[in-house]
Amino acid sequence: MDQSHLLRDPLVRFLSAYIDKIVRHNDNPETFGLTFDKFEGRVENGYKNVHWGAQCELIDCAKWLPRMNFIPSFQNLANDT
Repeated sequence: MDQSHLLRDPLVRFLSAYIDKIVRHNDNPETFGLTFDKFEGRVENGYKNVHWGAQCELIDCAKWLPRMNFIPSFQNLANDT
């Protein structure tokens, strides 16, 4: 049985993580009110979290990336899946 594998656009995913985890639902005093530029700088300097980390940290990219041939639009997810 062949399975579908999805990859989210990394830039859209990164921005979405910032909006959701830093702007909307942030109860961490260290990151409360952090601008996008400062957030980006922290991430570049090693500030890690599963929500904005590389997708290859979530899956075995060596195994699955060759099978990923479609990046869905999250705005059109119902049709794309």
